[in-house]
Amino acid sequence: MNPIETKREYDRKRYLDKKEFLLKQHAEWKRDNKGKISQQSKKYMKKNRIRENKRISDWRKDHPKVQNAYNKSRGIIIQKGTICETRDCNELALEKHHPDYDHPKSVEFLCKNCHLNKHGGGLKLIQ
Repeated sequence: MNPIETKREYDRKRYLDKKEFLLKQHAEWKRDNKGKISQQSKKYMKKNRIRENKRISDWRKDHPKVQNAYNKSRGIIIQKGTICETRDCNELALEKHHPDYDHPKSVEFLCKNCHLNKHGGGLKLIQ
């Protein structure tokens, strides 16, 4: 094994040993630095507007069912005080989730964490 591969292997093992701590630390940093992140995001978008518009346009062309479901469900309003539809969750529902993009008017009302879990398979927000 060459020195670069050895270093990569070492770094990977070190990351996996501390993964949970590092993810928590990153989430806390993001929570504490929302203004800085917003400012950097605006700066990036201003500098790369054409590239980002093309990326978004390409994604929409590649995912017509998702885009269609999104467009058709825009009129569905989440009523104030709606609770997340996931079992054992009592958070307020803030997002709409399409279990099947072939039925765009059929949506579930979910909280942010449950919606991330549906798509990301186990992500958890730290609040």
